[in-house]
Amino acid sequence: MPIRPEIDKKLDRLAGIVLKALAVLVSLFALFVLWRVFVADRFVIPSDSMFPTLQTGDRVIAGKLRFGARLYTDFDFEDGMELRCRRVKGLGQIRHNDILVFNFPINNGKISFKINYVYAKRCIALPGDSISIENSHYLNNHFNGCLGVEECQDALSGIPLEQIDSLVRNVIQPNDGERVWTVKDWGPVYVPAKGDTLIVDDSNRSLYSAILEYEGASAEDSVHVFRHDYYFMAGDNVLNSQDSRYWGFLPDDYIVGIVNAVLYSRDSFTNKITFKRTKRL
Repeated sequence: MPIRPEIDKKLDRLAGIVLKALAVLVSLFALFVLWRVFVADRFVIPSDSMFPTLQTGDRVIAGKLRFGARLYTDFDFEDGMELRCRRVKGLGQIRHNDILVFNFPINNGKISFKINYVYAKRCIALPGDSISIENSHYLNNHFNGCLGVEECQDALSGIPLEQIDSLVRNVIQPNDGERVWTVKDWGPVYVPAKGDTLIVDDSNRSLYSAILEYEGASAEDSVHVFRHDYYFMAGDNVLNSQDSRYWGFLPDDYIVGIVNAVLYSRDSFTNKITFKRTKRL
C-alpha cells in the first residue's frame, strides 16, 4: 500500500485548512481596519475636563457615519504638519451639545496637526452661531436649551472672580479695550461658517488670528472669505477644561467623530475594568 500519496493528501488538506484560516484572519483584520476608518473608533478619556458626563479612564466610541469619516491624503505625520485630508459625505450634521473627539488644533502657537493628540469636548456653537457667557452660563443665539451641564455653570457663578485662578479666569478676547472678558462674562463671539466674509480690523483680528493664518490670509488683508466651517468646544467641567474659551475655534478638518457611548471604564489607580459606566450618550 503506497504511503507517500496518503501523506501528501493529509498535507494538502492541512495546507488548505491553514490557508483558509489565514484568509479568515486577513478578512477579519481588513474589516476591523475598515470599521475604525469609516464607522467608529475607540478613545480613552485621559482627564476630568468632561466630568461628570465623562470620567477619567472611560473608553468611549466615536462614531463617524453622521459627520463622515476623515481620510488622509498625506501620511507624513510629523508633529506640527499641515493636515491634508478629505471627508466622506456623512449621513447628517453635528448638533448642539454633541460630544466630539478631535485632534487638538493648536500646536507651537498655531493650528497644526498631531496624529494622536486628541481631545473630547462638547460642541456649544456651530458654524454661523454667536456664543457668549453671561453669569458663567453659555448663551447661543441659535439654541434655547442648556449647553453643557448647568450645575457646573451654577457652581462657577457662585465663585467670586478674584478667587478664580488666573489660568482659568483669563479667556481669549478682542483688542477693543471696552471691557475685560472673563470666564464668567465673555463674548458674544461669532463662529465662522464656510463662505462667510469677515471684515478684519483691530477689534477682531486677535480673536480670529489663528484661523486666518490657518487659511493663509495675509496680516495686511482687511477682508477674508472663510474656506472652512468652525466649531466652538467646551468641557462640562468649566473650572478645569482646556477648550475653545482659551484657544479659539476648531476647524472642521480636525474633527474625528461624535461620541456615541461609553464602552467601559478603567480605574486609573487600581487599573481595574468596570462596566458600571457603560451607557449611551
